[in-house]
Amino acid sequence: MKQRLDPRVEFIIINNMIRNISFFRDVRAFFEILFLLKDFEPDVLHTHESKAGILGRFAAAVIRRKTKIVHGVHIIPFVNTTSKFQYAFYFLLEKLASYFTDEFISVSPALAEVMIEKNLAKESNNHVIFSGMDLNIFSTSLPPSDELVKSLFADKYAEFISAFKIVIAGTLEKRKRVEIGLQAIKKLKDCGENAFLIVCGGGRESDNLLKLSYELGIENNVLFTGYTSNISDYIKCADLGLHCSEHEGLPRVIIQYLASGKPVISSALAGVDLVIKDGKNGYLLRTDDLVCEISEKIYSLIHDKAKYEKFAVEAKRTELSDWDQKKMVSNIENVYRGGDDRI
Repeated sequence: MKQRLDPRVEFIIINNMIRNISFFRDVRAFFEILFLLKDFEPDVLHTHESKAGILGRFAAAVIRRKTKIVHGVHIIPFVNTTSKFQYAFYFLLEKLASYFTDEFISVSPALAEVMIEKNLAKESNNHVIFSGMDLNIFSTSLPPSDELVKSLFADKYAEFISAFKIVIAGTLEKRKRVEIGLQAIKKLKDCGENAFLIVCGGGRESDNLLKLSYELGIENNVLFTGYTSNISDYIKCADLGLHCSEHEGLPRVIIQYLASGKPVISSALAGVDLVIKDGKNGYLLRTDDLVCEISEKIYSLIHDKAKYEKFAVEAKRTELSDWDQKKMVSNIENVYRGGDDRI
C-alpha cells in the first residue's frame, strides 16, 4: 500500500497501535499520537476504526488548537456485544469522544441512524459517505483466461476448474467467521456436491483456518491465497461471493463482488440490503444455523442454472455509483472544508 501513495503523503507507523486492548501499549500509542499531533499541527484529523478513533480523538482534544476532528464510522463496537460490561465500556468511550468530534462520516445510512439513536452524533454533523473504490477494476473485468486460472490455482487447478466456485475475501479474524464458509463446503461435499472455496486475505486466524480445512477433510477444496494485491483476479474466477461477518458496516468486498457480476450470500448486516436484494441478486442469511442455510442456498444455485444466471445478471445491474471513489473523495473534501476557509 505504501508504494501506491502519492509522494506528498508521509506514512507514519504507530508501533504501539494494536487491535487488542493492551493498557500499557495503548497508553504509549496515545502519547505517540499526542506528540505527533503537537509537531504536525494538522488542520484536520480524520480517524478511523474504534481504537484509533478513540485514541486519536482524545489526543487531539488534549491539544485542541484549531484542528477539525472528523471520525469515520465503519463499525460501532458496542452494538452487537452480548456483554453488558463491554457494552458500557465501549459506549462510554464513544460518548466521551463524541463531545469533541466535529463531524462524523458513516459508511452506511444504518450506521448513521444508530449514531443518532445513541446520541453519539447529531443530524447536523452526521454524514453518510460510502466507502469508495475504483469500480472499473471489477466492473470491466473480462472472464478469466485459462492461463490466469492455472497461474492462480497451480496444483489445485484440477479440483477448481470443475467445481462451483465461492470466494471469501477480507481480513481473516474471528468476527469474519470464515470457518462457517469452510463448514458449508464440508456439508456440500458430504452431499456429493463439487464446490471449491477461495479464501483471499490474511490475518490472525489464517493458521487456525488452514488447520480446520484439514480437520474437515476439504483441504483440496480450498485455496488460501494469503495477503494479495490482485483480489479482482480471484473474484473474477469465482461464481459466487460469500460474506459471513458477525458485525460490520457495509463491507467494501460486497460492492466488489456485485461490480464483478457475482451474486452474493451475506449475513444480514445493517445496511447490506441497500445493495443485496434478497432472492434477486443474492441472499441475506436469516437463521441461526448459517452453515445449513448457506449450503442449502449454494445447492439451489448449483442445481438451478437459470436461477444462478438470473442472479448474476442482476448482480451486474446493481446500482453502485455511490461507491465511486471520485464521488467519495469529493464528498469527504466537502466535510473537511465545510465552513472552514483554512482548509
